[in-house]
Amino acid sequence: MAVSLALASCAGVPRTMTKGGSAPTRALGADSGIPPKADAWFAIVTPDGLMVAINHASVHVTLQMRGSDVRTRPDDAHLYLVDGQIIQFAVTSTEDWGRGAEGAALLEAHMVWESNYVAESLRAPIVPRRMAPCAALGKRPCLVWVVDQTPTLDSTAETRVTGNVYATTVVQDQVLIVSSPVLGAATDTQVSNHLLEILASLDVRSSPILPEVESRRIRGEP
Repeated sequence: MAVSLALASCAGVPRTMTKGGSAPTRALGADSGIPPKADAWFAIVTPDGLMVAINHASVHVTLQMRGSDVRTRPDDAHLYLVDGQIIQFAVTSTEDWGRGAEGAALLEAHMVWESNYVAESLRAPIVPRRMAPCAALGKRPCLVWVVDQTPTLDSTAETRVTGNVYATTVVQDQVLIVSSPVLGAATDTQVSNHLLEILASLDVRSSPILPEVESRRIRGEP
């Protein structure tokens, strides 16, 4: 899923998730008290930003985003705006393109598959660039890469997109993707560092994550 394709829909993010005192608000994108389905995603505002919970097939993880201004679309639990930077999450099955590959080789195969998808979407040749070696997750394989993009003629200094950065890792039999456009005056290194900070917060769970349970945990309640 290409971040550039989601840029227009994210530019007018309608909801600011405000923080009241030290307690987070209710879970966003989840029905209180109802166990999530296999593909349920939701977010919880925390004192220093936002926690995103992903339940997708065999993947059950949380990630943290720090920021003073965190926003989301009420109808999209995959797309966020954090202090002006668009952040998108995705989980993709490896069944169709990653058969036989594991670890770092699987992430390399995903980079090729995803960049081909972007090339088809933009109708332009794409050559992904690997960023600096990724050590954010210790022994867990991790890959950071960027797709350069020519800004559109009608873009301004604030809205021009010069590329998309992807930070990926393997969870169970799926690839977890955190991505963001290189927007305005930002550099791909700055965007990469932010994505790695988010990916470094990865907490892998063994069972589905429940909104009410996570809300109580963050508030320090039993």
